Amino acid sequence: MINGIDGRNIAIFVDGVPCNDYYTGTVNLWQIPVDAVDRVEVMTSAEAVFYDGRSAGGAINIITKQ
Repeated sequence: MINGIDGRNIAIFVDGVPCNDYYTGTVNLWQIPVDAVDRVEVMTSAEAVFYDGRSAGGAINIITKQ
């Protein structure tokens, strides 16, 4: 939860590519191996609108090692 809003309204990105399921709005984070993650960017409230217009709660961008 971010700002009291559940995961269906939080946009999840991997290297800038949206990963939310179209119908449920959720993401299975178990599919992303921890060893491949370089850093995690968390945007809350107003910052998240620039990433995705549907992300009322916020946005999380997972940057992988390349």
